[in-house]
Amino acid sequence: MVLSRFSLKNKLFEMFCTNKKYMEAYQVGIGSGLVRNSIELLSENLLLKNLTREQGVQLNMLCKFLQAEHIATNLWPRTKEDGRIHKVLRAAVGSPQINSFVKMWEDINRGLDSSARRGTGVEMGKFRDMRTSGYVDILVCPHKMFMLCSPLTRLQVTRSACPNNDFRLPFDHIECMFEDLRIISSHGKIPYSAQLYCGIYEPPSQLGEHILLEWSPLRASSKQRLPPRVVDIESLRAKILRHIFGDVVPPLVSLNAGLRKIWSKKAEPQFPPLSILCRNNLRKSGLI
Repeated sequence: MVLSRFSLKNKLFEMFCTNKKYMEAYQVGIGSGLVRNSIELLSENLLLKNLTREQGVQLNMLCKFLQAEHIATNLWPRTKEDGRIHKVLRAAVGSPQINSFVKMWEDINRGLDSSARRGTGVEMGKFRDMRTSGYVDILVCPHKMFMLCSPLTRLQVTRSACPNNDFRLPFDHIECMFEDLRIISSHGKIPYSAQLYCGIYEPPSQLGEHILLEWSPLRASSKQRLPPRVVDIESLRAKILRHIFGDVVPPLVSLNAGLRKIWSKKAEPQFPPLSILCRNNLRKSGLI
């Protein structure tokens, strides 16, 4: 039987681990999309505190994709605090870098919940990671709209709950998200935010090459998790657009309908209807 490229890389990773050549195994792992394995390797062998600056940058990227996997495969809302961070990252807490990453995502999770309850945006500046900011812009829309469309929260979005009619929708996040979609639709470089959201991994030592991770929502539906595989990212543009739109547009439309009913009887809204906002942004994106 001819082994696939992934199978060969996996066997090489295992061989280095067996021979206790952990950093060699780590380099194989990050070069072939073995995200979880690579972090577990460092954590279990107490190597997280001994990384070079370059290896630390690589680790941060792995952490982002591992947390993105957790979010993509676990529906909101998650009520337990420890259920909001990937279990491998929770197990690796102890090194300053992992501690910092986990704390950042605990803050982001609280920000997402607060954004939905109070009608405020998620302030990404304080997280000091602007590459993650675009990813959170995408997350805010379906998460916040889901929370707002729940029966309990919908009751809170009335004039009695917001006497000054100062409830605010996440326009900044929506605008940034649509700008990323415009870039994709106009054949610009596919933003990092969309790659992270869709599980498209670019190995740090092989820039320009892309790997579709096993959890990627762009994969054909299957009951089994297929191994990572190298893909031509240009061929995935339409799938990326369809997937993100499929996640963010339905809740926006549902919320728009709900808000129209509420404010038609309570007060005039302080902002344009979501339907107009979506239509204007779709036009800007060249998608209508």
